[in-house]
Amino acid sequence: MAELNKNLLLKWQNEYDQEYWHGSDREIEETMKEHLHKKFKAGKLYLDKDEFNKICYWKAKRNKRNYSNNSEDYIKFITTQSFSSSNDRFKIEVLTLLNGVQYPVASTILHFAFPDKYPIIDWRVLWSLCRLGFTDLKQPAKYTFDFYHKYMNTISSLSKKYELNIRVVDKALWKYADNKGG
Repeated sequence: MAELNKNLLLKWQNEYDQEYWHGSDREIEETMKEHLHKKFKAGKLYLDKDEFNKICYWKAKRNKRNYSNNSEDYIKFITTQSFSSSNDRFKIEVLTLLNGVQYPVASTILHFAFPDKYPIIDWRVLWSLCRLGFTDLKQPAKYTFDFYHKYMNTISSLSKKYELNIRVVDKALWKYADNKGG
């Protein structure tokens, strides 16, 4: 088991960036986060169908048909409710009312909307955390808010401890699993 430190996290994040952080994935993440930041500053706290689809496809293309079954009005209503709430549980769980959206995609939507607070939940990151000694974060049979809250606090704690943003920690732990802990 590797001993976690800032240098290792930066090394793994750099490896992730070299292998995966290019092309449309990078462009979508960067432009959508910037776009949403500007939109939210203008008081428009919701996603339209195009924004919703871009974020969902970025995370999991396999549910494309389910995502497209959501109407523009429903997406706007649900995301307005989520983004306007101060309750973390409501914020994520209301998003799962959208077709094709479960915790991993809901966490991605929240991350794109609020990148400094909400990490993206992914089985690879969970694998890495368990391998690195965070055994209370084993992949559950079903995601719950209590589990996501623990995950969110763990990623946030690592982010603060190593003075790295949440996405750097996320990408590093993703790549650690991709390397099978090597």
